[in-house]
Amino acid sequence: MMNFLNGLNLVPKNLIVNNIVDTLKTDPETGIIKLFEMSDKFASESDHYDIFEQVKEYYSSSGVAKMYLKNLIYNTDKTCLKTFIQNVAVHHFMEGLPKKGKLIENGAQVPDLINIHFEVDMTKIPISNFESLLGRAKSMGIHIIVLTGKFSLENDSFVAVCKQHQDFIFIPFIDSQTISSNMVHKIKDSSNFLPIAIIKALSSDVNSRLGLMKSAGVLYGSATYYCEDEKTSDTSDPFILNLIRQGSRVHFYITEEDALPNHVLKGKIDQIRRERPLPVFNLKTGSSGNFIVSESIRDVMISRQVLS
Repeated sequence: MMNFLNGLNLVPKNLIVNNIVDTLKTDPETGIIKLFEMSDKFASESDHYDIFEQVKEYYSSSGVAKMYLKNLIYNTDKTCLKTFIQNVAVHHFMEGLPKKGKLIENGAQVPDLINIHFEVDMTKIPISNFESLLGRAKSMGIHIIVLTGKFSLENDSFVAVCKQHQDFIFIPFIDSQTISSNMVHKIKDSSNFLPIAIIKALSSDVNSRLGLMKSAGVLYGSATYYCEDEKTSDTSDPFILNLIRQGSRVHFYITEEDALPNHVLKGKIDQIRRERPLPVFNLKTGSSGNFIVSESIRDVMISRQVLS
């Protein structure tokens, strides 16, 4: 098949993404090929090129990966899917990697992602401080922002600011018990949120709240705190299958970065990836407040910036 990007260097990237998503919705196999072709186009750095090659190889050889992508494509709202691909593939990688590369060449340390941590109530934080951090992230080529602490999707002022910055994907960590129809409406309306629902205890109520996001077609993930004495419950196959049925697109097991290497958890993560269509990672929290996403192709560093 001829690479559909040949001769399209002058075509606006958003039109290319729209074309890919339209194809994904009608013909997933062809759409995924186009997505891989686009990844080849912007993966100019050797380390990132190797990563994309590993992803393509994994997809071509894994029935679980194909099932996952088809499920995600069919069940995700079209606008949310377009926004996600536009921001991750185009803004964060295609446009962001060259910026990062130049900064690193000049001796700067650039994280993979930035976590904006709200240390105090959001009403006490000037929106201008938040927007200043977004500007700093963009200058480093970072367009994926993790939101933690006292950030709340109930704060309409900050949600409106996030909606205005359509070239970012915002990943707020939220309590699964706070999910409501009104919150889901805001997430879908903004289209650039990918919330991570923290599950402290699975129940029929939590399931119904997760189901609200699945029914709306919004992209979301889930997370649980991993403890040795609870390892049989939150890594069990019924638990994972329930997350998949409720529409979670990624799951994190949260541990302390300074803890001893957990071979049991690593083994369970490897098993889940082989057998179930759900990407699972270990999210390590360090004493500095930074995050590290491990058990992936390479560790991902998320640098914390505090708003207080």
